[in-house]
Amino acid sequence: MVANASSYINTPPAVGAASNPPGRSRIAPRITAVERFLVRVPFATAVARWNSLNNAQWELLEIVRVRTEDPEVVGFGEALSCYAEFCTTAEAIESVVGEFPLDHAADDRLGLSLQMALYDAAGQSFGVPVHRLFARPQLRDRTPLAWWNTKMPAELLAQEASRSVEAGYLAQKIKARPWFDVREQLAAVDSSTPPEFRVDIDWNSMLLDAAHAIPVLAEIAPLRKVGLFESPIRRDDVAGQRRIHDAVPTLLAEHFDPTLFPVWVRDDAVDAFVISPPGVTSMLKRADAADQLHKDVFLQVCGTGITTAFTAALNAVLPAARLPAVTVMNTYSDDLLHTPLRVSGGHVEVPEGVGLGVSVDEEALERYRVDDGFVVPTPRRLLTVDYGDGRARSFVSAKQLWDDFTELTTMPVQPPGSSLDIADDDGSAEFAALHARARRHPQWVE
Repeated sequence: MVANASSYINTPPAVGAASNPPGRSRIAPRITAVERFLVRVPFATAVARWNSLNNAQWELLEIVRVRTEDPEVVGFGEALSCYAEFCTTAEAIESVVGEFPLDHAADDRLGLSLQMALYDAAGQSFGVPVHRLFARPQLRDRTPLAWWNTKMPAELLAQEASRSVEAGYLAQKIKARPWFDVREQLAAVDSSTPPEFRVDIDWNSMLLDAAHAIPVLAEIAPLRKVGLFESPIRRDDVAGQRRIHDAVPTLLAEHFDPTLFPVWVRDDAVDAFVISPPGVTSMLKRADAADQLHKDVFLQVCGTGITTAFTAALNAVLPAARLPAVTVMNTYSDDLLHTPLRVSGGHVEVPEGVGLGVSVDEEALERYRVDDGFVVPTPRRLLTVDYGDGRARSFVSAKQLWDDFTELTTMPVQPPGSSLDIADDDGSAEFAALHARARRHPQWVE
């Protein structure tokens, strides 16, 4: 059974494969042009400072606009431009011009942004919502959605949680790091949210191994509002994941990996899976494989309201998609839509209009448009970690922080009372000297 699942999820889509609805007619308009360009959508003011530490380039989105013989049929897609595997090449664009959108929408080699736009155009051509194009029954008209936040102080995280509840969310995905006390973060969020609120915690492997992770997770698991633990240790440490799974009762999630999937299932090491691009067909297949083995999933596809509408369409037809999806729409100052998606009771409504079912704000696209090759500038800063035990250490970048806590493993795994302070370049000689020393290697603060 496991071998069959592995074979299934590794099978590439056939060239030109499509999920054709019954009675498809060849009167659908052909593609006449595909435009690809970059936009810089600013982060929401409240989180911009903290997002910029490690995710500054997430402000850059690749937009794909598909035009057809019917001027009323225009499809849109997007992807984070910093992930090249999600984006669209000139060769991919050339391969679909003159073709019918649905003939190529399922081809993962095109890039997520182009696939999304093709599905949007195809849905408009046939007068149906995108979820109808997957040739599957619609299971949900509302799908669970999580608010997303990066690494930040407890008080700000609590403010974000409160803001999420006001916006209709009941789940928040956060990034746990040793330079913030996750216990303080959870306590602050707990005091700002209703009883039904949940916090899904992603460590990105920063708990290192089972020996370090189990004491931390066992301490945190009983706290109120904890939803699941994602990637506490390395993805390929299946033995360690099994130890955590046996020792800690909280749901354990990991990013789907076709090679490791049979091993995870064999060893019963993971409870749920994160399903992400590079392609739509692979996401569908991977979610199906998890469902066959009674494992829940959540989709993680990052972008604005355009991506969120598409993700809702996928979630509408995937039985295993029972956990709150992550699209990071909330982290942007603009959703790029004329009318916002409706979020209430922790769920987003699946758009029922044709195509993606949303109206893209093309004036906003032009307002945010930037040249190809644009890079979001990052200011010069000093990052000082207080370990909560009287020690403090200065860094110049999130990469330095990461290396010091993971590859060098010289620092505590998840110290209580830890905090991070950001000092911006004030133009002084003193700052320049401190920055130069910390750039060579992190500096202990006396």
